[in-house]
Amino acid sequence: KIDEGAVHVVFSKSLDNYIKWCNYLPLRPVWNNIESLTKEKKLLYVCLYYLIWGEAANVRFLPEGLCYIFHHLARELEVIMQKQTAEPAGSCISNDGVSFLDQVIYPLYEIVAAEAGNNDNGRAAHSAWRNYDDFNEFFWSEKCFQLGWPWKLSNPFFSKPSRKEQGLISRNHHYGKTSFVEHRTFLHLYHSFHRLWMFLLLMFQGLTIIAFNNGSFDTNTVLELLSLGPTYIIMEFIESVLDILMMYGAYSTSRGSAITRVIWRFCWFTASSLVICYLYIKALQDGVQSAPFKIYVVVISAYAGFQIIISLLMSVPCCRGFTNACYSWSFVRLAKWMHQEHNYVGRGLHERPLDYIKYVAFWLVI
Repeated sequence: KIDEGAVHVVFSKSLDNYIKWCNYLPLRPVWNNIESLTKEKKLLYVCLYYLIWGEAANVRFLPEGLCYIFHHLARELEVIMQKQTAEPAGSCISNDGVSFLDQVIYPLYEIVAAEAGNNDNGRAAHSAWRNYDDFNEFFWSEKCFQLGWPWKLSNPFFSKPSRKEQGLISRNHHYGKTSFVEHRTFLHLYHSFHRLWMFLLLMFQGLTIIAFNNGSFDTNTVLELLSLGPTYIIMEFIESVLDILMMYGAYSTSRGSAITRVIWRFCWFTASSLVICYLYIKALQDGVQSAPFKIYVVVISAYAGFQIIISLLMSVPCCRGFTNACYSWSFVRLAKWMHQEHNYVGRGLHERPLDYIKYVAFWLVI
């Protein structure tokens, strides 16, 4: 006899990625209720998953692609089990017989191999060919179900690059990168480390203002220190511009939410930089008793408070757990989406609070 608890542990560990993938899309798993599954059914699902993995060849490097295959084959398994006699899965049947490798794995393997042959031994530009990440990230959205089951080989996803004369490479029906294109540019020095650059520049600006005012915190010093607001928002605007430039080449195939977020951030920081810079210039002209100065202080305080609240919700473990539990609320989804794009991989990775405090303290001391 097989222990029920042991079966459940193996089932949960083996199909953990499939369950997370279904929750992410969102998509209902093959089973309606995991509590109602018998241990025999759980063992069948585990065996099916490992049989798929064992015959997957290089498609093993597409873990969410395997989830897609498992999802459809498990549905076929349900149909077969309801019949009186066992028969092969319909997706594996061809004119030459029954072959899971030929009918399910080979179409994916073939397009991956064709794209790999398009990289000029690693010397081709990142935008010129699709790698494992591009194929796998395609299965991070519900758009992957356009591939159908069995595979719709006419879908542009399966379009292979073709070689023309004189060694030139082209694509009959271009299907570009999924969500990320690597551009070789020195702008990465700012784009990849923009938070560090912002911290250093803002600290330098603030300390310089204090130094040139002989360390006194009078009204003039405070007014000059408030110039940190326009500096911060302009640097965020530059970052939003670089986001648009760095994403060039992936717009046609990226998820709508990712494109919308990039455009929204650009529009938001464009408007914010214009408004904040205008208010600060008017405050300098009219003095600290003027209405523009008071409005400027209120706007800066509200923006800083909102950023602090969002940072706490995303960094403090208890707050992060609360936001995850309330993810079905539209406001929580919007706030988390504005803070960071919701990708499948890395969505649950966060530094520990103590490490975060040490990191902040280190740069403050510096």
